[in-house]
Amino acid sequence: MSGEDVTERNRRLAIAVNAMTGMTDDATFVSHFAEDAVWHLNRRSIHGHAGLAQISARAREAFPGGIEREIRSVVAEDDRVVIQHTNRAMTKDGVDYFNEYVKVFEFAPDGLIRAVWEYLDSRYAVEVLSAKPPRFPSEWQAAFDWVEQTIGGRIVHWEVQPRWRPACFIDVEVDGAVVPLYWRGARGALDHGISDLRYEYNVLQVLEAHGIPVPHIYGFCGEPEGLLLSRLPGRTEMVDATDDRERVALLDEYVEFMARMHTIPVSDFEARGLRRPTTSDELGLADFDAWERVYRAKKAGPAPMEEFGIRWIRRNMPPDRSKVCFVTADCGQFLFEHGRIVALLDFEFSFLGDPAADLAGLRCRDAAHSLGDMRRAIARYGELTGDHIDPRVIDYHTVRFGWVNPLSLGWMCVDPPKEINYVQYKAWYVLCSMWSLDVLATLTGATLDPVVVPDAAPSPRGPAYQLMVAALDPDNAADTSRAYELGSLHRVAQYLEQSDLYGPAFEADNLTEVAEILGYRPATWQQAEAELEQFVLTAGPEHDAALVRLFYRRLAREAALLHPALGYLTGSRIQPID
Repeated sequence: MSGEDVTERNRRLAIAVNAMTGMTDDATFVSHFAEDAVWHLNRRSIHGHAGLAQISARAREAFPGGIEREIRSVVAEDDRVVIQHTNRAMTKDGVDYFNEYVKVFEFAPDGLIRAVWEYLDSRYAVEVLSAKPPRFPSEWQAAFDWVEQTIGGRIVHWEVQPRWRPACFIDVEVDGAVVPLYWRGARGALDHGISDLRYEYNVLQVLEAHGIPVPHIYGFCGEPEGLLLSRLPGRTEMVDATDDRERVALLDEYVEFMARMHTIPVSDFEARGLRRPTTSDELGLADFDAWERVYRAKKAGPAPMEEFGIRWIRRNMPPDRSKVCFVTADCGQFLFEHGRIVALLDFEFSFLGDPAADLAGLRCRDAAHSLGDMRRAIARYGELTGDHIDPRVIDYHTVRFGWVNPLSLGWMCVDPPKEINYVQYKAWYVLCSMWSLDVLATLTGATLDPVVVPDAAPSPRGPAYQLMVAALDPDNAADTSRAYELGSLHRVAQYLEQSDLYGPAFEADNLTEVAEILGYRPATWQQAEAELEQFVLTAGPEHDAALVRLFYRRLAREAALLHPALGYLTGSRIQPID
């Protein structure tokens, strides 16, 4: 063997053995060393195969997930090879490890290694290998530190709730007792600027002071923004109630709490920053101006349906309304156990306004979550308060409240942030708009005949969508967080698969129906949106019924595409109230 060949052999063997350290079985590793080989580690020396096997075994023990090595340089000359490299790994205690190494390998003439000199930052290695992992994940560190300081105890357990916003179940031990808590984080990228968690914190304080059952508020954290609430037992969905009798009793009890909240002095909420409407227009529009501002700021293209709803709502405010009370807005949310309500939930969008707005909110909540008989609930409210509200006023506020969804969600459907569960938001956009249009059909005399679903016409891309649906099945996930992520994407795949089967036919039907309004058929859906918006902006009330029918039928087709992915919203429909 020539000198060059020996040097190259040694170079290749040194690289291979360096990669094996802590990554292969001991017998294979030591087979490349002479019987009396010595490994010099800083000022220590390890002798023979038994000692070398311990080096490899300890590396495996310290880094059970393996070691990622990156070679920076290799110099080979005669019987020596010098390797400069880095080791990147996770310790057995979950601590990140990254260190710089230089190793000098000395070979015997027979190609076995007879000595190794290893140099590294040993102080750093000792510190990291003896370090315990952080108590909390980095993304929760600041929040959990604040929780412990606020409660005066030690977090002993936590479970992140898979949601679109930060949320976590937390147990804190205080003087030997466990305090169950819930962290409700800020909306983040989905924040619309209408309210914040400090606003909800102030509302909860007023409600708790007046004996309304709400989670106790332990504090408001400014950075990261979050509410710390008591965690209470119970369920949130009426479908989980024991039977219909329990469901009726729970809805009755909720209406009683609503009536009680409506009697709390408005001045108590004003002292906490809520604003009392001062004109009949403000009372009728409630928070609509704020939501329209969100819509205008985010609007990225023509939106004829949204513009139609805005114009109708502003033209049809109920006259002669003057009573002002606290309004939950997104109401009908509560925890219940053993047939009784444990706590009322979610006051993020509450405001001071017309009590009819809360009955409308309850009606919209029922459309998605099947709370019970809305006629009975509204009648019960009238019995408790003596305020028998005209159903047409409740209809108006149903349209107004329902229209918040297309105004706030439309931009997300066009340019979705990566954080969102896209199909969930698309479904809310479509179905909440349909609930409002359903009520508008009653008010305008529009006929809402069902759309015809065409025969499926799969494209050549169909198999790709089928593959996506199967591959993204959340049942394949290893944990609940991953299941939530996969579930979101799985629903997108289902929507795309349906769009491939029926989308082109639906688009053609939409253009045909737009032509009935405009008097001509636009060439594309983009042209249809732009020219339909121009029509809406100048159309009078005489066109309301035709536009209601058009927009409802377009949404009904979209709902058909979403159908396999609708989940709990499947079959949702707004209840008539007269």
